[in-house]
Amino acid sequence: MNVQANAAFRSRTTQRALRHRLLSSVPSSHGVGLDGIVPSSVDEWSRSRQELLVKEVSSAMRAGKFRFTNYREGLASRGRDRPPRVFAIPTVRDRLALSAMKDCLADVYLHRGPEPPQRKINRVVDAVNSGAYSHYLKIDIQDYFGSIQHDVLLRRVRRQVRTDRLLDLIDRALRNPTVAFGQRSGGLTSASSGLPLGLSISSLLAELYLSDFDLQHKSRAYFRYVDDILVLSSGAPASLTGMQNDLRSIGLSTHPLGTPGKCEEGRISSGFQYLGYQFNGRSVNVSDAGIRKIESQLARLISQAGKTLVDPQADRERKRLLWRLDLLIGGCVIDGYARGWIRYYNRVDALHELARLDSLVDKLLRRYALLGSPKPKRFISAFWASKDNLRFRHYAFDLDAITPGRARRELVDLEGLQPTTVTRMSDTEAMRTYRRLVRRHVLEMERDLEPAS
Repeated sequence: MNVQANAAFRSRTTQRALRHRLLSSVPSSHGVGLDGIVPSSVDEWSRSRQELLVKEVSSAMRAGKFRFTNYREGLASRGRDRPPRVFAIPTVRDRLALSAMKDCLADVYLHRGPEPPQRKINRVVDAVNSGAYSHYLKIDIQDYFGSIQHDVLLRRVRRQVRTDRLLDLIDRALRNPTVAFGQRSGGLTSASSGLPLGLSISSLLAELYLSDFDLQHKSRAYFRYVDDILVLSSGAPASLTGMQNDLRSIGLSTHPLGTPGKCEEGRISSGFQYLGYQFNGRSVNVSDAGIRKIESQLARLISQAGKTLVDPQADRERKRLLWRLDLLIGGCVIDGYARGWIRYYNRVDALHELARLDSLVDKLLRRYALLGSPKPKRFISAFWASKDNLRFRHYAFDLDAITPGRARRELVDLEGLQPTTVTRMSDTEAMRTYRRLVRRHVLEMERDLEPAS
């Protein structure tokens, strides 16, 4: 019996633990499941309704009787000429159970998913700048989540988790059908592969799936972020065949060698891209895709604000625009962790692109007649501030330093909540609501700017 896993399961499925999750993580979730409930509406539920759900989920999980509702099918565009990505949207009840399952696995494995890309890219930049490597091999796994074999994954999990109730829940979460709204399935699928995208446990399980592969290659200058693998070597590129064989043994395949941006090898001096960075020898820049993404978000944000000038709430919209621009340009600190586009790209050594982005902001503000005082933050200033943790904390938006009084003001001034609603909130409720809304803004921003290799 795995005492650690059993203890984690007992701890994470108490009504107290589930109540915390219901109020802290569930309302910030995106998408509406087949229950038709908007996750953010949980904040408005009566205490008795919240307690009823918490009690039901806790009892069912502990008794081994919890059953998932079919996931609702969601589609995300991947651009022209590419089929959309299908992801799973759970009900509020299922989100609560999945959140508890993720906490259990995190307690056992001591991590909650992939290493943050910012830490990963820092190690890549240091390795490239060391001059110790002359060649690179870049590999992209084809349809990674869709190719994950259930039996292989569950064997990995069983090494440290022998709690039958948790193992059964994981198996059910994997085989629970994803259906279009209005449809129903006949029960669990018989599929032997595929990890549903969009579940809170998916990224952690995906990391466990490749844990043995990572250990096999950790002696190299080896880096992996989800399905993107980079190997640096001296003298000649690393062998692709051996790695392909190792991946094939667990049901995974790679794009053919020579597929641009997916599977390629060559000299570092000739240049390559990884996780949104462009490496040209020891010169490090933002990739073209990374620049296009930030330009697109700036244009969308400012143009949307420009359309509100005739609105009676135009002053509020201007304040909201400035706050969102400062968040996008200057970044933020949440739970002690620095986040944002500039923080991620603070290892670049070509600053002309940052100066050009500052000019773009000025141009867009002028086009939509939004120039005024105060002015938004500058990319160049944010870049230098991001080099030092203390300076960045003072420069960026620091959610950790927000007081209940400021939270209340901004819930009204920026988020548009009614003053009477905010007045009725306790300090704890006001802070929780404000933090949740800010986190949602940050997650939306990061999703749009997510680095891609």
